[in-house]
Amino acid sequence: MNRTEKAAIVKNFAGKTGGVPFVVITEFRGLRRVTPFDSNWLLFAGMTESFLDWADGSGDQYRISTILNRVESFYVGDGWYSDGPKFHMDYYNSWVIHSMLVDVLATQKIVAERKKQNTKAIQDRYDQALKRMRRYAEFDERMISPEGTFPAFGRSATYRTAAFQAL
Repeated sequence: MNRTEKAAIVKNFAGKTGGVPFVVITEFRGLRRVTPFDSNWLLFAGMTESFLDWADGSGDQYRISTILNRVESFYVGDGWYSDGPKFHMDYYNSWVIHSMLVDVLATQKIVAERKKQNTKAIQDRYDQALKRMRRYAEFDERMISPEGTFPAFGRSATYRTAAFQAL
């Protein structure tokens, strides 16, 4: 199932239940009081704002744009992002950075289409992020041992179970 299909299922579910409950929207808006650390944490705020944008149009576009620009500035090449200003060789690229970046961009495209806005710029960003994720996945795949395990390294050794996210 691709990301567009997942978004359609969520949209369909929300429609059948009368939309997203007000309490969810209120609590998610309340998360704006938290300033994310200059790292992959930015993407958690980006996911929240994109959800709000999708759910009721209240997503903060300035915050979303700022987060996307900052995360894209972490790109170090060949499918790899640093996790903040300094590069760390770990699994955050797979289970947070690539997956959430692509999801934020996909949601922004859906919202732009709903608002009948030009989607070329967001589509170009999405395509670039997907291309980078695929390149990273080539590295990720080659780290799988013949026994099907990943090496333990970096700050995220305990997150090896999520290392397949980009694949």
